[in-house]
Amino acid sequence: FLYFFYIYYMSNTIKKNKITNKKTLKKTLKNNNIIQNGNFQKNICIHFMKMLNCIKLYHWKTRFKSHHDATDELHDKLLTNFDRFMEIIVGKSNFNFTNVCFECIKIPSKNKFKQEVNKFINYLIGLNEKLNKKIDTDLIAINDEIIGDLNKFKYSIRLK
Repeated sequence: FLYFFYIYYMSNTIKKNKITNKKTLKKTLKNNNIIQNGNFQKNICIHFMKMLNCIKLYHWKTRFKSHHDATDELHDKLLTNFDRFMEIIVGKSNFNFTNVCFECIKIPSKNKFKQEVNKFINYLIGLNEKLNKKIDTDLIAINDEIIGDLNKFKYSIRLK
């Protein structure tokens, strides 16, 4: 009797695991479809390019040597990481860069620039939530590096 109970229990457990695995697979595929959506990549590209331009414009505009140097360093780091990020996402999706246009962000003051940096950090945090935690670990790691670079930059421009 125990033997039959064990077989019955194991067969039900295996069936439940198969159903759970199918649901997980469907959820994973659904989340991965976000990357397959061309608007997703286009939106990321536009945000990245707007931020790079914003940093460079502030870099040329600032009269503080520490801000000038910090924006120069940040621009170089972001350019490298944005490039890596976009190359990976294009490799995963075959996204074609056509009709990607954006407007420059106007930076009338240091405070406005800080606001734009904070908005961009929030955008990146939201982006991490949209990426698949199992499949997009490479993109999440780069995104986390970018957030770290921006937070370090916020500290740097506090110095005189």
